[in-house]
Amino acid sequence: MFIFIIRYDVLLDPFGLRSFQYVAMVSRLVPHKSQHVLIEAWKKAYAERPDIFAGKKLAIVGGSAFTDGYEKKLHTMATGDDSIVFTGTQIGDSLKALFAGAKFIAHPSESEGLPIALLEAMSFGKAVLASDIPENMEIVASHGVSFTTGNVDDLADKLVMLMEDDMLTASIGHASREFVEMDYNWDDIAQETIQLYDTHRALREGVLAVR
Repeated sequence: MFIFIIRYDVLLDPFGLRSFQYVAMVSRLVPHKSQHVLIEAWKKAYAERPDIFAGKKLAIVGGSAFTDGYEKKLHTMATGDDSIVFTGTQIGDSLKALFAGAKFIAHPSESEGLPIALLEAMSFGKAVLASDIPENMEIVASHGVSFTTGNVDDLADKLVMLMEDDMLTASIGHASREFVEMDYNWDDIAQETIQLYDTHRALREGVLAVR
């Protein structure tokens, strides 16, 4: 575990981050992902509880998706606030390090398909704090923490709750990992997909009789 932390801390250094001393959001920088709501809530929570937020950071992980204007807006919102870090788009080991080192993950989106970023965060044993849209609630209803979509005050309160209570955050993260491993095992899903494809191909080629 010690070697694991050192390895990822090296990858976090370029962003000025330290393991378990930041909250991360991983997503494209587009308006419906609501990074602006998270930044507002982060500032509010930090101002209200500097005793628990001092030295902690918010890492916004992701880049523009032909939304340069929105990205500029986010950077403007964070101007002068050293606690907010923009990492840009990350892949591979750098992205793994950002997931692994986060204290917990925030995901305030207004709309989603299947929120893969949440599943990936949970696979790292991270507590997730997500908006209460149906797509997120399918995952976090029993294995995470939700807040009212778009509600800065509610999100700020939940940020404080998870930042303040390490045992709660760790226990949610542990349960999240067990849930993902049980219900969203990638190896099992891949094998089932292959089997469905093979069956469909066999039927199409007449190898299997249709009864």
